[in-house]
Formats: sequence, structure tokens, C-alpha cells
Amino acid sequence: MAIQSRLELAKAASVRYVKGTKKGKGLILDEFCSNTGLSRKHALRLLRNPPGPRNKLRRVKRRVYGEPEQMALRRLWPLAGYSSAKRTVASLRDLIDACERHGEWIPEEGVRHKLLAMSASTCERLLKPLRRIRPKGISLTRAGNHLRNQIAVRLGTDWDEAGPGFLEGDLVEHCGGSNCGNFHYTLTLTDIALGWTELTPLASKGQLSTVAALEFACRRMPVLVKGVDFDNGSEFINHHMKAFCEKNGLKLTRGRPYVKNDGCRVEQKNGAIVRRHVGYGRLDTPEHLCTLKELYGVLRLLINFFEPSARLMRIRTKDGKTRKAYDDPKTPYRRLLESPLVSEAVKEAATQKYLTLNPVSLRNQLKLIKRDLLEPDMVRFLDEASNEFGCDS
Repeated sequence: MAIQSRLELAKAASVRYVKGTKKGKGLILDEFCSNTGLSRKHALRLLRNPPGPRNKLRRVKRRVYGEPEQMALRRLWPLAGYSSAKRTVASLRDLIDACERHGEWIPEEGVRHKLLAMSASTCERLLKPLRRIRPKGISLTRAGNHLRNQIAVRLGTDWDEAGPGFLEGDLVEHCGGSNCGNFHYTLTLTDIALGWTELTPLASKGQLSTVAALEFACRRMPVLVKGVDFDNGSEFINHHMKAFCEKNGLKLTRGRPYVKNDGCRVEQKNGAIVRRHVGYGRLDTPEHLCTLKELYGVLRLLINFFEPSARLMRIRTKDGKTRKAYDDPKTPYRRLLESPLVSEAVKEAATQKYLTLNPVSLRNQLKLIKRDLLEPDMVRFLDEASNEFGCDS
């Protein structure tokens, strides 16, 4: 018998039970226990004190974050690159300090304290209505058969050189969904230990062009590059790339064919940075190439100094379930400062550069540059976000 039915039966039987004689009460109790399956003690308590109407008082939870904190958070979220809630929370202190340092925005002390104490779940709840689904691209990687036996294979989970200076690299095509004709590419390089990412546009993925882009990106890295790892594309597996790495003392490795997870770190950056900011449209004109160079010049400063990322620490499998553990989100700049393998001169130079950067000004520059590259619906989304939150996205 259902609980509600038991309670209704107890209410009806209790009227007869209270007015009945001693023998009659015993018969009523026996009948009630037989119908409900309850013990005599439990049934006796119900018949003596039948359940009445429940008037539960709902406890109203006091709101900790009001309208000022919500608007402040939504003002800072575009400066964090529309990143996840956990990464946004990790970047709030740096963003608030930078805004105060450059006079862009100074929050009230109470608002500042609450923002810095905010949890990732609270941030996610406030930002959930702003999420949107983004399109997908296609892969145009073509295998390079030359020198494959001379370049060692590195597994994605077996990278022993965990110190700064070892990079994963990949190309992102801007073909607009069609591989017909010529179009531009982006070379993405990310440091394994620091998460520092450099983006370089290419007019084509020729072997010499790729080597030149790699050389340019290595010069912009804050630390000395010691090794690079690519996929098996022909733009990477060739004599020009091998000769460049041998000349500069770089360790050249490659991932396994058709196993994208061997380059998981740079693959993640392709979507989270390149596709997020450049989109999936076709870029094939000299004007597009100039715009990409200008965009990446601004974007590299934002993602390396103001956008935190979490790093995978370990993977454990128990009872058929895989659990991944990540460290706390930090910006590549903060990881560089904390690394004992980076010289003090490099840290000092990075700190001086960081103090000159204004994230609000950089975001405004980025928004203006992206208008020439993004699809119309994405530009409309950015405009709506700016109007709603009273800030530039």
C-alpha cells in the first residue's frame, strides 16, 4: 500500500478508534495492521495521533550575490575570453587588478571581495544563459611519407621532457568547408609545461612557408625552444623541417598516424583559440592574411597573460572507470613565474610586459579586428553581448 493511502486510512480509522471500546479498539487495530502491513506499535501511534495537514515552511535562502555582483561578473567575462566558469573564476583577480591599474573600472570593495570568493558553480549558474553552440570544421591533413622512419614517434601520454621549451604544433585551415583553390592556414604552437601558445598565419602550407612560420614563432616564445612535435602531415615530415631542427638543436618528433590524442594539447588550442576567435569562414585574400597577423598579435597577449587553463596531472582507471585529475587553472604567464627552470631575467621581462598590458583595451582592439573575419551571425552575437552587459566584448 502506498504511503499516502496508509495515511488516508489512518485518518478514517482513527475516528472510530477514539470512540470505540477497549475490545473494539483491538479489533480496529488488528484490521488496520492487516490492511497496511505496519507493526502494531507504528499503527497504534498513527491511530492515536492521525496525520494532519502539513504546513511546511519553505526556508528562503538568502542571496549572497545580487545585481551589482552579477553585472560585474558579466562585465569581466568577455575580458576572460568567454572561457569556462572554472577558468573565468581563476582569471578574475588578474583582470580586476589590471582594470584598476589602468583606470578602466574600479569595483566597490564589497563587490570585489565577493567576486574573488565566488565558486565555479555560482559563476556557471550566472553565465549559463549566454552559452551558444558553435559550428564544426573539416580536416585537410595529408600524410607525409618522406622521412617517417627517421623521425621518432612520441606517444601523447609518454612525454618525458616536462620542462619548458617543448612544443606541440599543428596547422588549422581556413577553407570555409571547401578545399578547392588556395586559402590561408594558422600554425599553432603550444608549450607543454607552460601552456604558452603562439599563433602564426600562413598564406599556404608549403614546406618552406611552414618552416619560416616555425622559426618566427620560436623567436616569440619567452623560453628557449628545445623540441617540437607534429602530426604526420607532409608540411611537417620533410627534409626542410628536419634540416631546420638539426641546425637549431631542436628535437623533432611526430605522433602516431590517425591518433589525434597524441597532439591533444595543441588540438585543444585549435578549437579554444583559433576557431573561437577566427571562426570557420574562408580566408584566402592578402587582406585576410594581414588581418590574421594583426589579430594574432593582440590575441597572443590576451591568452598568455590573462586567460587561465588547467593542465592534466594524472589519469587513473579503477573498476572500468577513468578519472582525470587537473591542477588549478593558471595563465601561462603565472606558470612561467612559478617554474624553477626559467631564468630570473626571463621572468623579469615577462613581468614588465604584463604590467603594461590593459585587457580592456586589448579586447576592444580584438573585437574591431575580428569584424573582418567572423561570420555575420557571430558579429551580431558580440554586439548583443556588448549592449546587454554595457561593455565591449
